[in-house]
Amino acid sequence: SLFLKLKKILIDNRAAYKVNDAAVAIQCGIRCHYARVSFRRLLGKKRLDDASTDIQAVYRGHLVRLKVREESIRQWEELEKFSATRLQATYRAHLTRRGISKKREEWKREWRRRAAG
Repeated sequence: SLFLKLKKILIDNRAAYKVNDAAVAIQCGIRCHYARVSFRRLLGKKRLDDASTDIQAVYRGHLVRLKVREESIRQWEELEKFSATRLQATYRAHLTRRGISKKREEWKREWRRRAAG
């Protein structure tokens, strides 16, 4: 009946999950084995102490490169801020000179009008 069919499907699904989990565990074991073999091959005749020193050196180099990158980003941001400030100051000075020039022209007109009048 329908109940028995559903029960059979459920049992088959559980079996499939178990098979899948077992396959994943086997793959994990094989990958770990190959990683160990390739690591030993890379080491050659080195001892594990030398390997740990190499790993530490690589990690310290990574940290230094990270620090240099962060420092260059910080310097770039400071340069952008300085450049923006310099542009703003230059433009404000331009506006001020232009405003004084217009005022001077108005004063000259006023003086000429008073002198003529």
